Amino acid sequence: MVSLINRFPREIARPFKEGLVWDMDDINKYIMKYGHSYGIHISIYSFSTVSKDKPDYESAIIDKIYLDIDPPNWLIQVRKVFNWCDENDILSIYVMSGGGSHIYMFCKETVKYKRSCVYNFQSYLEDILDIKIDAQVKGDLSRTLRVPETFNFKRSRYCMYLDKDLIFNHTEEEIYKLAEIYPLYRPKEIVYGNKLLDLESFDKEEFIYSSRAVINVNVDNDLLGNDELKKLNIPFEKFPPCVRSWLNNEDLRHMGRFELVLYLRDQLVTKLPIPFKVIVSILKSFLSNHRWLHCSTDLRLPGCSEGERLKPIIYAFSNRNYKMYSCYQLRDLGLCPASCGRWHPIFE
Repeated sequence: MVSLINRFPREIARPFKEGLVWDMDDINKYIMKYGHSYGIHISIYSFSTVSKDKPDYESAIIDKIYLDIDPPNWLIQVRKVFNWCDENDILSIYVMSGGGSHIYMFCKETVKYKRSCVYNFQSYLEDILDIKIDAQVKGDLSRTLRVPETFNFKRSRYCMYLDKDLIFNHTEEEIYKLAEIYPLYRPKEIVYGNKLLDLESFDKEEFIYSSRAVINVNVDNDLLGNDELKKLNIPFEKFPPCVRSWLNNEDLRHMGRFELVLYLRDQLVTKLPIPFKVIVSILKSFLSNHRWLHCSTDLRLPGCSEGERLKPIIYAFSNRNYKMYSCYQLRDLGLCPASCGRWHPIFE
């Protein structure tokens, strides 16, 4: 028997995390207390190790693969995944989250290299099915899901299970309309398929599928705000002094921005690559409004040439022939504020 949330302990959130729940009664009490005002989230995985009401994310029990597919055109992509699971008889559950879709594909609990295995399989599906999974969920063991049948206040719709009829015989807009009154609709079936995914060929320590070579420069005009960036817990304090100084320079010029993008693209501090959308969001978070408008629009502002419309940033990120300068070269360019004993910002 499979279940999205009936294994414990798990983290509960609204959507900021507030601790652990240990059974369905805990979840129901939390929903009764906060569900009328907040979106209710719970961790995708249960955990085998907790300390001081905080889970060890590396102890996540990998019993499923989670796909987060954002609008637009999420329903077309859900159909592709459904057909693939149907052909392979894979146990799966489909949910409309209020805006896009969450898909859960259940797997054998034999995964050793958890982050890379999950990331590898998610990337593999993107490649073979030509779908786009939210890059922030890939390989993330701490991610939460929106609890089905709770309300999405941002979208003013319920998070609802999808059955085969809804997936193939309705439009996104029709599903949205049903989700506004979701308690009146009951799917004919929730769980599809009979077999568990065998992830053995993806269970490698390295990121064998589209690792740090993935190039996606689509930002969808929907950048992350400062609060959302904080939730990513990017360890900026572990970046070398030169990079930290660039992140504190609201007037960072072209060459500095170029080198910063290369560093954020290729850095080895985080276990997973930082997506392009996040990198652009970081730039917007610290640049002055004047400098950001120059970078992101085609406006000709006072003291500047024609606006860049993100073109140099896209070029730096997407051209794999470009590598970050060494410390000596950065010093010659005036981009190295102090000697820290390194020879290269990325490599020891």
